Amino acid sequence: MLLHDIFFWLSIFFLIGVSLASLIPSFLFATTTAFLFFVIFLLFDKKHLALLSLIIIIGTTYYIIFDFYQKPKGVTAEGLSPELAEGIIIQTKQRLNYQELVLDNKIKIITNRYPQYYYGDQIIFRGKIKSANWRTNSPHFIGFVSYPEIDLIAKNKGNPIKANLIKLRIAFEKNIKRVLPHDKAVFLSGLTMGDVSEISPDFDKKLKASGTSHLVALSGYNINIIIDNLGWFLGFWPTILFILAFVIMTGAEASLVRAAIMGVILIVARKSQRIYQHRNAITFTALAMVLYDPKILVFDLGFQLSFLALLGIIYIKPFLEKITRWKSEIVWPTIAAQLAVLPLIMIKFGGFNPLSPLANILIAPAIPYTMALGFMAGTTGFASYHLSFLIAWFANIFLTYETIIINLFAVSF
Repeated sequence: MLLHDIFFWLSIFFLIGVSLASLIPSFLFATTTAFLFFVIFLLFDKKHLALLSLIIIIGTTYYIIFDFYQKPKGVTAEGLSPELAEGIIIQTKQRLNYQELVLDNKIKIITNRYPQYYYGDQIIFRGKIKSANWRTNSPHFIGFVSYPEIDLIAKNKGNPIKANLIKLRIAFEKNIKRVLPHDKAVFLSGLTMGDVSEISPDFDKKLKASGTSHLVALSGYNINIIIDNLGWFLGFWPTILFILAFVIMTGAEASLVRAAIMGVILIVARKSQRIYQHRNAITFTALAMVLYDPKILVFDLGFQLSFLALLGIIYIKPFLEKITRWKSEIVWPTIAAQLAVLPLIMIKFGGFNPLSPLANILIAPAIPYTMALGFMAGTTGFASYHLSFLIAWFANIFLTYETIIINLFAVSF
């Protein structure tokens, strides 16, 4: 068995072990499953796979150990203790009428929209901390508290590089909001920075109903546009550093992290003139992300949808092209991705808009131009309001077209 095949199967069995432990965290269950795989592979004279299947036990062990150290300490039926606590803000989301804060002690706070808090602020708060579902929400938060009394005791306690990148993103989004109507500016912020915090509930429903909500959740499509347009211009190392900075700046969502890792692998493969193998690139990316947080494999919907859509594009798209004898870089990738995620969407949401592929096909050609103009408008806004306004005027043409399509296809089935 070749080395890359060994890596592939090691990763697959490790991921199987993690997924089993996510559902039934038991060494006995994992050992029994691994033994069954071992026997089945031996019966089919697959000795190498029989040995590699024992990695299932290691995957389960890794998850159980991770889970043990992630469990919140001091959880009672009434909630977490103590009621008076402090922490450093590591993530903020500014909603329309409130803001969400996640602290380094993994407590999530819902509080008023103002005063506004930022990454790196150290606060002390008093309020009843309720126990969150630590099994599914980790590593995001293990407890939450609504509208506590908050006192700011220090600032700039976070990583200075991350803090400056977040400030840059906030300033970039403010530039966009100065030159576009609020709804269009928020939509463009979602396309370029993945910030959906201020999208209105009504428009959010329309995005979901039309099957286009993935547009404002930065994904492989968005990151590929960035790589294709910057890779030739910046060169090898600057492009990788830009991708890393962009991921940190935009919040490191699962879909974006997946796309970024695979994008870096592709860039490295091109630079070293090595063959880029989709199978092992996908497997390596999934393994890296699960090693960092094994709970995302079963409990993170964004992680699952991102990988399913990618698998659809890689494996279903060629089949569709073969049976139709027609190639299209817009139609078939869109339909293939939709087909791949359809079962999971039906399970999670209980419905699916059959017209959503058409909506995505109509919108997809306009997205690269919208993103390019959005980045130009937000960037030039640091130097010239009038130039930013002029660029935003052209971006608004595409945004208007896209919102018309979204409203047109926002129907329920």
